[in-house]
Amino acid sequence: MGSGNYINGKLELFTQFSKEKDILNLINILQDCFGLSCNMALKNKKSYVVIISGQSLKLFQSIVLPYIIPSTMHKIGLCTNPYRNTTLLSNNKGKVLVVTNVVTNDTVSYNSVSDAARALNLNRFTISRRIKDKKILNGLYKFSYV
Repeated sequence: MGSGNYINGKLELFTQFSKEKDILNLINILQDCFGLSCNMALKNKKSYVVIISGQSLKLFQSIVLPYIIPSTMHKIGLCTNPYRNTTLLSNNKGKVLVVTNVVTNDTVSYNSVSDAARALNLNRFTISRRIKDKKILNGLYKFSYV
């Protein structure tokens, strides 16, 4: 994803649409098919952007996470510093942490709690508590070791 920005808790998706009806069609699809709260804005008087609201950000992230390469995680707000860690998986030995999105039932594996915390933009101690308590975080993520 080269055309998008995470700004102030919202996500801007740049499009090549120059007609309002085209962007409205895309927004309707995002709302109807995925339940996302979004709207549009005109950028540079030439093309429109889709703005994913903060309230739908976690849902959007959970939908696209399996398809995002690590170096672009910051574009959807999952890593605050894209240069801090260029790879999500480390070479640490030990247990593999599996993160399950309970909404979409998608899973992603990480070699450490720290790696998962960076990818999900969460505090590693919060994740560790959820693993210990076996509780779902924010109604979205379930953590387990394999």
